Amino acid sequence: MEFLQVLRRRVTLFRLPSGIYNKKMFKEDNLKTALYRLRLFLTSLVLLFCLMLAADFILFRGLWDAAIWHGLIIVHIFCLAATAGLFAALKVFSRASYGRARLFFRAAILVIMVFTAVFSIYNLYIAENIYLYITIMLLIGLLFPVDPGFFSAAFLAVHAVFLYGLLTVDMSFSDRIFHQFNSSLAVIFSMVGNIIFYRHRVSEFIKASQIKIGGEFFHHITGSASRPLLVCDCREGRILFANRTAQTYFELDPDGSATQLCMDSLYASDGEWGEIRRLLDEQSVLHSFVAEQRTRSGALKWTIGYYAVIEYLGRRAVLCDFSDITKMKQKEQELAVSASSDPLTGIFNRRKGMELLCSAISGAQESGIPFVLCFLDIDGLKAVNDSYGHEEGDRLIISVCNIIKGVLNDKDIFYRHGGDEFVILFMDKGLAAANAVYSRILRALDRLSGENGRAYRVSISGGMCECRAGEHLSCEQLLKEADRKMYKQKKKRIEQHV
Repeated sequence: MEFLQVLRRRVTLFRLPSGIYNKKMFKEDNLKTALYRLRLFLTSLVLLFCLMLAADFILFRGLWDAAIWHGLIIVHIFCLAATAGLFAALKVFSRASYGRARLFFRAAILVIMVFTAVFSIYNLYIAENIYLYITIMLLIGLLFPVDPGFFSAAFLAVHAVFLYGLLTVDMSFSDRIFHQFNSSLAVIFSMVGNIIFYRHRVSEFIKASQIKIGGEFFHHITGSASRPLLVCDCREGRILFANRTAQTYFELDPDGSATQLCMDSLYASDGEWGEIRRLLDEQSVLHSFVAEQRTRSGALKWTIGYYAVIEYLGRRAVLCDFSDITKMKQKEQELAVSASSDPLTGIFNRRKGMELLCSAISGAQESGIPFVLCFLDIDGLKAVNDSYGHEEGDRLIISVCNIIKGVLNDKDIFYRHGGDEFVILFMDKGLAAANAVYSRILRALDRLSGENGRAYRVSISGGMCECRAGEHLSCEQLLKEADRKMYKQKKKRIEQHV
């Protein structure tokens, strides 16, 4: 018994659940929908009765005797006039208060049901069918799932009148049972359908209300958060929500135009968002994803992001929580550059240069494209240091490096091996091409000798060694061979000046 009492309190067919959000709003929205559908229904009835009148005058005029034909026309005209009157009254009551509009709606539905029942009884004398009654009752039950308590009572009352009317029509016992069964079955379907659709509307309203409340709570909590927060559609990547911090950080327009953007446009790399989506498909949550992002003005910033798949306003979405690490990333890049560059000249230092040399040797063996290693030495650097000081010696090193960097292309690698020794890797070149570039360097250094009032001649000595596929030379072997050739050239230059 206790279970039945609990079930009775919780399961209701006609009353709204006690926990429904804003019952007044639901009832008003429900009535508004019902009045709109009633307008369409009455419009259809007016057209139907007009067609039936035309059929009476044109098609069926000679099929019945005059009394039946005149009576049928009178019934059609009366139904047309009544429907037109209801249609006109609907325009007035649709703008009335909720109570008056609801009362009119109930009265209009009851009038339509009664007229349908009476007309169907009358139609049995002529056509011997109740199809109109069955059709109208089913349409009413399924089109107006707004007030199942009233509709159930109205269906039962009108159907009782209809069943009594069937008794007044002269027909066989089997025909009467057939019509009673079909009409009763139609009314039962109408009542059940009306209740089912009504409960479905209640469930949808509760779901929509919960989504609305959740959305308002989400916006309230995240709107003033100190970190940039974005919500985007999981499938299309379109931005659905951006809090104030995100609008400022990504330079988004606060007037709502940000929702027309896609997440792709906020990443420096074209495939970055696609990679994030792929990872989210696998694990739903993505922690500490570092990416370079682009603001609307084109400025680049580094972020570490937290991404999670969530339900947002009834759709599958991605919550994006960003932390700005631009300064840390810049410091990291500065440290990386500092660790791999020579502090005096700004070119690669020996450690980084040796890494690049080993990679170049591996690449030449795999691709078959050779490169040339050139080992350089600045002539007379010790004499400049002794005669003019180390400051002038440093200025000479910087000047030579600047000249060489200006001649080399982006593929070539240039690093300081130590002291006055430097290495150039002429990438994707043979000896002939490397010698051509080296000659340009020598000519540029000759021009430098006469500039800035230098009292000494600027020159370098170099030795080249080509690395080809299949030779399998080590870094040390290449450097040793190029160094040997460099000293050979330096010795020859000294002998010429002596």
